Amino acid sequence: TTLMIPLPNPNLQFAEQPVLILLAQAVIGEAESATEAQKQGVGSVVRNRVNDYKGRYGHDWTSVILHSGSFSSFNRNSDRIATMLNPVKHSTLKVWEACYTVAYCVLNGNLPDNTDFATHYYTPPLHNFPSGWGNPEAYRFCLDIGDFHFYREL
Repeated sequence: TTLMIPLPNPNLQFAEQPVLILLAQAVIGEAESATEAQKQGVGSVVRNRVNDYKGRYGHDWTSVILHSGSFSSFNRNSDRIATMLNPVKHSTLKVWEACYTVAYCVLNGNLPDNTDFATHYYTPPLHNFPSGWGNPEAYRFCLDIGDFHFYREL
């Protein structure tokens, strides 16, 4: 049996995409060439922000993912936008399926948090704590998954 994995509608804005597709777009945008554990980490960070009791990152999956400046792949000038809107054309079906599967499992609670409840991460080309996050004292280092460095905002 072949499972049909839905694709994004490239004619829709990100805010108009179904939540599952939008989360998969975030995963491919942020972690296209990453390992499965790193993709899971990106999904976990989104979920941890959705579940933030202080509501600092948005009020639902869509607002968290699209919160200004939160995920650089969604920045207006990002070179990731074409891949997120048309992943099979700009990446591969296999990569899209992996990102969609992670998104599905994260959204449905079938994939445990592998980041120690991180709300932030950075990856190369950054090699140090991002100055745009503000005061490093406001964060606790959680763990590394390869070159993805995960932190929790306190």
